[in-house]
Amino acid sequence: MARKAYTSEDPAISYRAFGLIVFLWTTHQSLSAEVLSQFATEGRDAVQKAMGELRKMGLIVTRHQRTVNGRWMTGNYFTQGTADLMEKYGIRQQSAMNYKAIMKM
Repeated sequence: MARKAYTSEDPAISYRAFGLIVFLWTTHQSLSAEVLSQFATEGRDAVQKAMGELRKMGLIVTRHQRTVNGRWMTGNYFTQGTADLMEKYGIRQQSAMNYKAIMKM
């Protein structure tokens, strides 16, 4: 079953999921839940739950692909719904930022 795209009329998003999507949007990062949990008080399971919420709302899609050296890579990608949500709240993408520098702020 195809996910429906997020629209501004959709129900509210949790603060945890909203914070995660804003972080990913503004830092241009595509990080795993395990890596993301290293930079916050949230554990891996909490981050995975937020990512699941974002997927269910159609704000991100996750793709698994094999790299040229044969390893598997997982990437999270934004949808048009993400752009719509960010526009609704006036959140703009920054130029590529280093997430480690942001976490020190």
